Order: sequence, then C-alpha cells, then structure tokens
Amino acid sequence: MRNQSSVIEATDNEKKAILQAFFNSTQQYQVLLNKQLEIVDFNDCALTFHRINHKSHLEKGRNVLYYINTSLAKDFKVQCNKALNGEPVEYEHFINGGWFHFTIAPLHNPDNKIAGLSIVGNNINNQKKTARIIRRQSEFLSNIAQFQSHQLRHPVSVILGFVNLIKEEEDHSLKMEYLRALETATKQLDEIIRAIVNESRAVS
Repeated sequence: MRNQSSVIEATDNEKKAILQAFFNSTQQYQVLLNKQLEIVDFNDCALTFHRINHKSHLEKGRNVLYYINTSLAKDFKVQCNKALNGEPVEYEHFINGGWFHFTIAPLHNPDNKIAGLSIVGNNINNQKKTARIIRRQSEFLSNIAQFQSHQLRHPVSVILGFVNLIKEEEDHSLKMEYLRALETATKQLDEIIRAIVNESRAVS
C-alpha cells in the first residue's frame, strides 16, 4: 500500500503527463524559456521543427540562442528582452522556403511576476499565398479600370459610331465600307478582351 506522499507524487506525475499531452496535441511550435533564455520545455512540433530546419536537437537547460542563426541572434535577444519587460512581440520569418509567424510572450508566476517566456510559432505559408493572390487580383482589377477608361472605350465608341452610320446610310456601297470598318474595330476589341481574359487566368 502506497503512503500519502507517493499518492501525491503519482497525482503530480499524472498532472504533468496530462499537461505534456496537451502541450504536444497542438500543431503549433511551442517553447518555454526561463528569464535566462534557457529552455524549460518544448513540444513535439518544436522538436520536429528544429530537427528539419536547423538539423539540431532541442535540449532542456540549453540557452535558446544556441539554436538561433548567428545573424539573427542579436535581434532575437532584443525581442526576448522586450517580452521580459512585459511587451509581447510578434514577427514573421522566412525559414527554408517557408513563412512562419512567431509570438514571444511573457509568462507570469502566481505572484504575477514575469518568470520566463513562451515562444509560439505557426506556419503561415497558406496565408502568405492567399495574400499574394488577393494582392495580384487587386492589381488586376485596377488595371481593368484603366483599360476600361482608355483602351476599351476607344474601340467601343468606334463600333457604336459605325452602327449609327449604318442605320442612317442608304448607299449600299458606303454601308459595306462601314461594315468592313466595323469588323476591324470589333476584332480590335476582341483582341483586347482576350488579353484581359488571359491575364485574369494568370492571377487566379
């Protein structure tokens, strides 16, 4: 029969196991640091991230700067210091062909004093791709507006002018001449529309 202390210990271990399972259940990169920027804990996603992108293995107790590219370490430390002063920091970083969004936030103890930091990261490639498509579509629509006010209006006005002339003209030979000019203007308009359609396919 277990004594009371072993029961409490088992309960604490069970709580730790539940917390670790919860920690690992998310697809977010999560690392916890103490105030000296030493790694207190991390989840499976963070472990995999560093293994794939940095060819390194996260270890508890090691300073997180060990895992940061030398060229980025100075700025990263500045961002961590901001968070240690109570100011959460957000930034985006391009790593090995992918965009990631990171948040560095202060962690508070029961006395509401800052005890360390949490780093949470998300892969935002899809959001970046969507943003690029929306930006390109917006530029395309802007170009269409300019097309409408300049290149489209001219052949349309020419076509409408020849239609009115044909309606009013009684001379058959002149009507045929107007029809030929109307056909030319219509083909020009068709070429412009085809160019617009092709460009719209390129941005979709």
